[in-house]
Amino acid sequence: MVNSPLLGLKLFICLSCGLSGIISNSWILGMNMTDVRRGISLSPCDLILSLMGATNALLQSTLSIDMAMIQTKLYDTFDQFHLTIISVNIFLVSCNLWFTVWLFTYYCLKIVNFSKGILLFLKMRISDLLPRLLLISTIQSFCMAVPSHWSIYVETAKIIFTNTTLNSTEENRYLVIRLPYLFIPLAECSLLLLVSLVPIGMTLASLWKHNRRMRRKETDSCRPRTMAHIRATWIMISLVTLHTAFCGMLLSFLFQSFNVVEVAMFFSWYFILFYPTVQSIVIITGNSKLWGACRKILCRDGTTTVHKA
Repeated sequence: MVNSPLLGLKLFICLSCGLSGIISNSWILGMNMTDVRRGISLSPCDLILSLMGATNALLQSTLSIDMAMIQTKLYDTFDQFHLTIISVNIFLVSCNLWFTVWLFTYYCLKIVNFSKGILLFLKMRISDLLPRLLLISTIQSFCMAVPSHWSIYVETAKIIFTNTTLNSTEENRYLVIRLPYLFIPLAECSLLLLVSLVPIGMTLASLWKHNRRMRRKETDSCRPRTMAHIRATWIMISLVTLHTAFCGMLLSFLFQSFNVVEVAMFFSWYFILFYPTVQSIVIITGNSKLWGACRKILCRDGTTTVHKA
């Protein structure tokens, strides 16, 4: 392992990103768990956000460890640990994608008015159905991640360098994904991306019609509800934009069998590394309860600093 300022910078990025992601996602989980300790039952939305916070905190930890070991080339010695980390990441990423889709669905069913059909049934029963759907999604993600332990393996290729004086041999180790298994995460990632666009489109269309009606006869009593809908839609648009970019990066890594073989792949890997942190920031700033609690802490610290000065 070669010590260099560039390597130190990369490890610092891994450490700082890991800490920020763990802290921000633990904040989401901690705020909701505080309500539980007070005897306040979690709403379906808070339940999803809590699961996303817990999943992202774990995902941020494993991604940071994975990236640090890639940079220091420790995986040349610990192949089995690398494969285990990949399996854990597949499980956590799959859970994150499912939880994000259910969050979009919940917002859509709460914002959009349905008069009949299965959507009305889901709107009336979503609070009861959601815990079961989240459990089924978690089990499905686990069942998808387990076969990866046998479907992803390490191969070693010897590269011979020849010049006028001597020949040298270098071993190149890389990951390989068996083709039958490759299509499973590929299909899931693509399908969930397409499914997430449906509630986004329905919510935007409903909010646009609602705003047109409110312009004609706007009252003070309607304004808070409209602002709540706009806040929820902003979360959905931000998350689906992040979700789309994240799926694109995941697909590029799947086609490369998780091997960082080009300079462009490093940028993709850093985007994935920062994904849990950025997603938590979007959730905190878009959720009135979380953002209000965060602002209270920031204002309290600012007031304390002013008094000390």
